[in-house]
Order: sequence, then C-alpha cells, then structure tokens
Amino acid sequence: MEPKNIDIVYNDIYYMLISYISKETHMEEQMLIRIDSNTKNRFEKIARNEGKSMSQVVRELIDVYVSDHDIAGYMNDLWDRVGSDLAGKKVSGKDIDKAIRNVRSGK
Repeated sequence: MEPKNIDIVYNDIYYMLISYISKETHMEEQMLIRIDSNTKNRFEKIARNEGKSMSQVVRELIDVYVSDHDIAGYMNDLWDRVGSDLAGKKVSGKDIDKAIRNVRSGK
C-alpha cells in the first residue's frame, strides 16, 4: 500500500470527525481520534450502508458507552424505577418515612 499524502490524511480525519450539524442537533465539541486506514475504510462503508455518517455512529457508540458506565445515570434510573414501582403499588411518602423509622428503630 502506498502512503497517502499527509494533507489527504488530515483532510480525511478532519471531515470524519468534525462536528455533525443537522436540523435536529447542534454539536459544540469536536474529538480527534486516530485509527488505521483499513479500519476507517471498513467503518465508513458500514456506516454508509446504514445510511449514517461516521460521526453519527461514533456519537451513538459514545452515548451507549457513557450510559453503560455512568454510575450516576444508573442510580438515577434505578431511583426512577423504584419510584414508579412504589407509585404503582400506591405507596406514599408517609409510608416510606414510616418504614425508614421502623428499620432505624429496629422494629
């Protein structure tokens, strides 16, 4: 494989990673990554076959990663689910306070 002109490589990286601006979203930050050309080409082809830009796919992957590894997000989701379950069982705030007092007093 013949080496590419460095300007072409930088141009490829620039267009691959520049923030994607669409009617629905405005991205304010940029991130630069380095990958080998074979992986980049395969990635670009797969994204295009899905009708997405490479930036869209990278954002989706990052969103999933952050969601899976963000303990605060997990805890918020857990509290939301607990709250929904309790509300569905008609448990009130007074019931919860009473249960907490009983547990703390050893009853």
